[in-house]
Amino acid sequence: MALTGIAGEVTEAMVGVLLKERPVDILEYEYGDPPTSIFEATVQQIAAEVIPVTGPDPQGSTRALAIQCIAYGVASNIEYAEFPEQQGAGDLGRGYFLKRKFDDLLSRLASLSKDGSAGGSVSRARFPAPRPYPDPFRC
Repeated sequence: MALTGIAGEVTEAMVGVLLKERPVDILEYEYGDPPTSIFEATVQQIAAEVIPVTGPDPQGSTRALAIQCIAYGVASNIEYAEFPEQQGAGDLGRGYFLKRKFDDLLSRLASLSKDGSAGGSVSRARFPAPRPYPDPFRC
């Protein structure tokens, strides 16, 4: 199954760089009927978490950040799934680092608008002028 949209821009090389010291053939494993690579399946899962935040076709710096976010999420999932014995409790292990980076990037994406400018979710409400310092006769 071919990846589309921003998920299609995440490459095995991008994820391979994040999976330091791991054999590259991890990403080539296939399962199911018809066969689907573990890489494609994991990218689809992570993209399903990122796309509701960014939209299916973000532009500008938001697009680059979304692709990077998906790559970190894929690397984290593969690290935890393929090497669970090497993940320490708490904040130890490469899997935790990758997951934390994914969460940070997803949080940053949520604070951007879909065109990449800051403050996408900032309130634009108008508040009344502040009241003057309390008058002692009114208290």
